[in-house]
Amino acid sequence: MYDTTIINIVVYAKSIHIYIEQIGNNKKVRHSSEKIFILNDSYSDELLHDYIKPFTEDTPYYYVVMLDASLEQGAIPTCDKHKMSLYAELSTAKYICIDNKWACYTSQLFLEEEMQLLGEIGCDLIYSPFVVLKNFYADKTKGEIALYVFVQEHSLTLAVFKENRLLYGEYIDTRFEISPEEEMQLTADRLEESKDMDSQDDSIDLDDIELDEDDLNLDDDFDNLESLEPIEDLGDIDSLEDEDNPELQLDESLDAISEKAEELSNEAKDIERTSEDFKRFTLIQQSLSRFYNDERFESDFIENLYVADAVQLTGDFKRYIQDEMFLNVYIRSIEPELEICHLAKEELGLI
Repeated sequence: MYDTTIINIVVYAKSIHIYIEQIGNNKKVRHSSEKIFILNDSYSDELLHDYIKPFTEDTPYYYVVMLDASLEQGAIPTCDKHKMSLYAELSTAKYICIDNKWACYTSQLFLEEEMQLLGEIGCDLIYSPFVVLKNFYADKTKGEIALYVFVQEHSLTLAVFKENRLLYGEYIDTRFEISPEEEMQLTADRLEESKDMDSQDDSIDLDDIELDEDDLNLDDDFDNLESLEPIEDLGDIDSLEDEDNPELQLDESLDAISEKAEELSNEAKDIERTSEDFKRFTLIQQSLSRFYNDERFESDFIENLYVADAVQLTGDFKRYIQDEMFLNVYIRSIEPELEICHLAKEELGLI
């Protein structure tokens, strides 16, 4: 008699994304809805509760699902309690074993805070981004060794999988891993490199330009001026000026200013996106270096990188990886809200 409602929540630094599915007894989606709350001065948790509450009142069978956003989370390549301490300090963490081969963990304190976000509505399921990443690339992780990265707005989830076994995992909050000074220097270096490349492409060697004497014969050009017909009447110009509409001119000027401002804004956004992608590339490079150099991990040579992209990476990101790390890069777009919904439906037997 009742639908099953899956309420999926992903919390970002500046927004909260909600995706809701209402599923009938035939396991088919009867209705879906989406909502984004911007975390500004006008936001309050009551707004979130008021939006979700009607869905919880329609049916007793509802489940609230969240993606873990704790800063203190990660994944380790063992489920052996005696070996876990070799990889992470878990005394204040909550962990779960996956396939009896590896484990993902998160801060117990942050987990409690996440579960309290919705007050009395509560939270039923919280998924680790490592589980999301493994499920998203399930067709790849069972094969040869490869690096997998889940790119979100302010985080990177990195994992090395081989034959469904996790060999290495790291969660990075990109807002704190690189200092503002380092980020400015990275951006400046990248812009300088870009300018150098542009100048090389656009430069003209004056030594390569050859002009013959005919090209520089100016006397003939001045003689040809005598053949031009005289300008007899300038009255038409005055009449055109009289016909000009000052309001139209003002509108055209404002449109031109608006277009220029939008162009400058887009250029600034492109520079910011490129800077963010270069920072992501740098962090991935550093993380892979830790995997290779740390004797605790079963390292092997990696050729392929699979990226779950939730931010619309620029083409520069792929170029950085290919040019500097010599990896084959495969990028697939991901919608985290839909992925945790899919995981929940699998767990609840709704697929």
